[in-house]
This record gives sequence, C-alpha cells and structure tokens, in this order.
Amino acid sequence: MIKILVPGTLKRIKCGKCGALLQYDEKEDVKEEENKMTKSPSKFSCKQKFIACPQCWNKIILDRVSAK
Repeated sequence: MIKILVPGTLKRIKCGKCGALLQYDEKEDVKEEENKMTKSPSKFSCKQKFIACPQCWNKIILDRVSAK
C-alpha cells in the first residue's frame, strides 16, 4: 500500500485575466494581506491570501477570512 508521508503543497490555478495556468507552492508563493472595506458603516475587514500572476500581475485571491 502507498502512503503519503508528507502532503504536497503544489497547487494549480488559472488566471482569470490572462488565462495562464499557474502552479504555485502554498508555503512559498502565497502572500497575505488585510483588506479593509471603509465604505461600509461597520468598517468590515478581512484577511485574504493571494498570488500574483507572473504574466499579467493580476492578484488571484485564494482565500478570504473575516477579521474582527
């Protein structure tokens, strides 16, 4: 039986702007920033994880988590 000793971190995603198929490493390539929505009365903010497409520099959002 084959067992996974260490789960891999390589993922694939397609850029919505230029159509490039990208492969990225979750541990090395993913960046995180806090996104504040100041236009709403509650001043909602969230943390988002993203990568930047190396071909067109489009920010590709991978995950959003609301911050309190």
